[in-house]
Amino acid sequence: MKVFAKCLLVIALTAFSCLVTLAQHDDMNKFEFYGGYSWLNTDTGVDEFDPSLDSTFGSHGLEVSFTGNVHRYVGIKGDFSHHSKTETFIDAGDNLDVNVSTTQFLGGVQFKNNMIEGSRFRPFAHILAGLAHQSIALDGVVTTPGGGGGGGRPFGLGTPINVETSANNFAMAFGGGVDIKINHHFSIRAIQVDYNPIFFRDQNVGTITIPGQTQNNFRLGAGVVIN
Repeated sequence: MKVFAKCLLVIALTAFSCLVTLAQHDDMNKFEFYGGYSWLNTDTGVDEFDPSLDSTFGSHGLEVSFTGNVHRYVGIKGDFSHHSKTETFIDAGDNLDVNVSTTQFLGGVQFKNNMIEGSRFRPFAHILAGLAHQSIALDGVVTTPGGGGGGGRPFGLGTPINVETSANNFAMAFGGGVDIKINHHFSIRAIQVDYNPIFFRDQNVGTITIPGQTQNNFRLGAGVVIN
């Protein structure tokens, strides 16, 4: 009888635990979809061609993500973003158009309070990693460093350049933000801020080598969250 009673107790406790877990899941958002505007501060590395050129500029784009929540505070996240811009760099000896396009496919973990009932303001954080497809096109005239004429400039003469390359590189995103709940199904993502390093490898285009570097990019965004 004692053994039978212990078995019943174990079964009862197990059933109770399952009911509690199911109840918790019923009170939790199962998924989250985000879509919105995104701005990327891109580290182009064009100063490798001429140190007088500014190596960074901002580009507009979009970001969408889907998160499947597996716990009250944990979700598995997939993230897509695309940014593109053409920037013109001009100084005394240079006139260079730089087009940078960055498309990223990232995945990882998001940390957030996923309960349906709860605070209106919901901070979140995520750690993501994946692939960045980048294309860089340079078109114009640059002053060749290392020549005569003082200051490394070849007497003000410019060198025509018209090159393009694309590559798939490893990328990561570390960051987070704040969502403001409107109702049980909609929230406004007031802000998202990410450190978005991309580990750009050496790329050879004709006789020109675009040197590898860690691009220290930053990403900002805002949009709508649907649960």
